Amino acid sequence: MSGTGVTFGTNHSYKAWGLKLKEIKIGLPEVKTSYVEVPGMNGSLDLTEATFGGVTYGMRTLEFSFDARNCNYKDWSSLITTIATALHGQKLPITLDTDPDYQYTGRCELNTEKTNEVLAQIVISCNCDPYKTKSDGTGGVL
Repeated sequence: MSGTGVTFGTNHSYKAWGLKLKEIKIGLPEVKTSYVEVPGMNGSLDLTEATFGGVTYGMRTLEFSFDARNCNYKDWSSLITTIATALHGQKLPITLDTDPDYQYTGRCELNTEKTNEVLAQIVISCNCDPYKTKSDGTGGVL
């Protein structure tokens, strides 16, 4: 059994749950800026890098959409329980098969929709730290 997916903690989306990856959204972290209005000055005084010597960032959002194929209503209920138990509300390392040398760390949420007897859509959203790190925990990059 093989398929491109995402590993949440120790669970691979395809190998553990049979989810077919449809879409990946990797948001960039918000830049934390600091501007001060100075009377008589054109524009604003940019203090973004003044305090810490560099730019700081907020959190970033990762969102993964999956199809659960050949999943009737009974199987769907069981699958959702299994996935929710493994990751809903948990802060986990997240590794994409397409970028295996790096991992994100974030808190995961599960959303799902079932509209017919055959297919179900599962969306896993993660509120992640701004940097992804090497799998060995070193070096952070955007």
